[in-house]
Amino acid sequence: ADAPATDCDDERADVNPTVVELVGDEVDGDCDGVEHCFRDLDEDGYRTADVIVSSDTDCQDVGEATADEPLVDCDDTRAGVNPGAEEIAGDGVDQDCDGTDPAGDGVAADDTASPSGSDGDDSDTPIEVTVEMDAPASDDKGGCSTTGQTSSGSMAWLLAVLGVLGMRRRRSA
Repeated sequence: ADAPATDCDDERADVNPTVVELVGDEVDGDCDGVEHCFRDLDEDGYRTADVIVSSDTDCQDVGEATADEPLVDCDDTRAGVNPGAEEIAGDGVDQDCDGTDPAGDGVAADDTASPSGSDGDDSDTPIEVTVEMDAPASDDKGGCSTTGQTSSGSMAWLLAVLGVLGMRRRRSA
């Protein structure tokens, strides 16, 4: 029997209109003519958990990332801020996305890390942060500021990442 006319790849049983599209695998699994990709707006090789729709069937265009690219870029608007970046101590910016900004010179080694959110204020009042998504990518050292954030904001970020990873694990099972 012939395959339905809507099947876009008769060579692969895992590619047809009834399949659930896998994000960032660069295969148009559901035959809709587009691929769902992860976002890497600053093109630094570290992706976010955000999903975008590609205009074609790969994840190679500007701002797109595959599932194979490392997760998670803590500031996708600045290429100089990602888990592989070199930390600049004491500047109030978390360049390497580890949640801390080590203090500058003159501070004892055991006092050099300050977790995001330790701004001297013991309140749990969340701070609203607005991210400009159309900002041009640059290699500046700015990015994930370690001042003025609350630990509840950091926890929400972590929970979102764990949720995406859990969804991906269920899909591949």
